[in-house]
Amino acid sequence: MIGKHISPILSEIEATLWESECHTDLPPEFTDDAFKSALKIFMAVSTERIYKLQKSERMPLNDACNMVESFGIKLSQLVKTYIDIDTKSLY
Repeated sequence: MIGKHISPILSEIEATLWESECHTDLPPEFTDDAFKSALKIFMAVSTERIYKLQKSERMPLNDACNMVESFGIKLSQLVKTYIDIDTKSLY
């Protein structure tokens, strides 16, 4: 599956970021595309975790759909509030 395939790559990116942050005070200068990519990765990982939680709790489909929708709305609001990016305009 794709998650197992890219997990080592994501772990390597994480380690590289930690290493960079330990050795420099300079900002990494991420691009808008990098933010979009990171947000997509976060959404994919989070959605899978939400699904696993819903399945383990035997959540009714209507409640599960509402939960995912609420997560998306709240994430979008957080990004807009703290980063001033409208996530709907990214895609």
